[in-house]
Amino acid sequence: MSKTRNKYLRMIINIIAIISCIINFNCNNKIKNNGYKKIKNKNLVKIDYLKYIEKSSENDVNLSFSEFPQTLNPYRAVTPSEIFFKRSLFSSLFYLDSKTGLPEKNLIDKAAISNDGLVNYFTLKDNIKFNNGIRLDSEDVVASLKLLNTVLKDTEIYKNFFLLNKELNFESISSNEFMISSDAPNGNLLYALSDFPIIPKEIANKISEDFKSFIDFWELKDEMNIIGSGPYELEEINEKNIVLAKNQFYFKKDKSGNQLPYTKRINVKFYHDKNNEILGFLNNETDVVSITYDDYNLLSEYYKKTSNIKVRFIETNLSKNKVLTAYNCYKENSKSYLKDNEFRKYLSFFIKNSIKDEEKEFKTNDKDLFKDINHDGILEYKDEETIFLRIIAIEEEKEIVEIAEKVKKILEELKFDVYLEIVPLYLFLEKMFVNFDYDISFFYYSFDPGIVSYFQLLNKDELPFYPYVYDNNVSSEKIIKKLEDCINTLSNKNQLEEIKKLQNIFIEINQLFPIYVQNEYYLTKSNIYNLKINSSLEESYNLKTIETIINSSLK
Repeated sequence: MSKTRNKYLRMIINIIAIISCIINFNCNNKIKNNGYKKIKNKNLVKIDYLKYIEKSSENDVNLSFSEFPQTLNPYRAVTPSEIFFKRSLFSSLFYLDSKTGLPEKNLIDKAAISNDGLVNYFTLKDNIKFNNGIRLDSEDVVASLKLLNTVLKDTEIYKNFFLLNKELNFESISSNEFMISSDAPNGNLLYALSDFPIIPKEIANKISEDFKSFIDFWELKDEMNIIGSGPYELEEINEKNIVLAKNQFYFKKDKSGNQLPYTKRINVKFYHDKNNEILGFLNNETDVVSITYDDYNLLSEYYKKTSNIKVRFIETNLSKNKVLTAYNCYKENSKSYLKDNEFRKYLSFFIKNSIKDEEKEFKTNDKDLFKDINHDGILEYKDEETIFLRIIAIEEEKEIVEIAEKVKKILEELKFDVYLEIVPLYLFLEKMFVNFDYDISFFYYSFDPGIVSYFQLLNKDELPFYPYVYDNNVSSEKIIKKLEDCINTLSNKNQLEEIKKLQNIFIEINQLFPIYVQNEYYLTKSNIYNLKINSSLEESYNLKTIETIINSSLK
């Protein structure tokens, strides 16, 4: 958040605070205790409120986003609001467990795989219907999946299904059974199916004809007939609000036999920007709002001092977006000291400490790694080359700039000659991937559940990060082997262990390792329960939250 936005928000909150104080003074001559709560919980507010569900379901839940969806096409969902509507209106064969991040059965009743890992067999649950009351069967699933061969070919969704495999075949066996066969094992398949909506075969066949049909079918308009099998259906849409109503044909119940979802209606409001979205919450227009770290601290101070409104401030677990560090160390003309892994290890140690504001002593077996040979206050490498470090950072990314400035300061304190360049994104990409005109860089990378993020990071045919981990030595061979192990591991639990081993290799070679992970923050009214977002696994509200979130006025 920019300083201007922060100043603007602070000014508005102060004005509201003054007004609230005046009101409270006139009524009570003192400010009431507002029941302020600040919670740190990896799954946010995880309370089973089953005994209040029946009455609470009558209360609408009011959510907000700072951008209106450009489309309700579930295969083109990108923004938080679009992802939310995809999960609300449509169902996938699997979903991601909010605790483990592993795929769990959703539309699927049974799943099996052949010994060679090339054929997956699936059986659908018997009671699944679309929101129009028509049964969802295997032909709907196959027709939906075949979109991968037509309008979805080479899209981001497509890449989740195709790693080392070049082919996927989909075949209906019976009304509730189907199979997916491949020319090579794909350990990411169930993750891909967890994010793939199933639609009626009639619609799938219609939109597969050409890309224009695929786009136009879900064009936003006042009256839309969205057919899906998700927990909600579309009730109303206008330029400021979208209203969702409970899908009476939804196939899931909780352990006590209560029909999901718990809430009968969700009102989704849209604001022009984050400031107005926060003001909407302050004005009691909405029940939940996502906030930045700056907002988190600013608003917590406001609620401590004013109003008798009870709220919860929630700090979730870490985001899936991580800041990675890259050294220019594997090119032929890379500096000798950056090619030295012991020296990178030394730099990485203090870079990590600068982010955590820790002071620790680095221990190395190489006592002559560097020294001030010229007695000029600047360190030289053991080959007597002066150590000069050029750091580049993207000016549009505030957090990365702050990280780079911190790193520059601590490296200068270590007596290195350091130069920081804060450049626009286009120039950053040119320096990093074309000219290799830098020594240290920091950038965001999103790690989705499964192996696909690592595959795209390391596969030389996917992204230009290939030169940053492959140096034609043992470490590169280990990376290639471990990546293949991750892809070929068909047990998702075992795959998590293989991914951890892959992450350890990054740490060993001191390259492409995370130094900073953002926390996600939310502000909710105290009567909102079952908010189970796990931000390191999914963006926006996950399926469990959408199914079980309630607004209860009972105590």
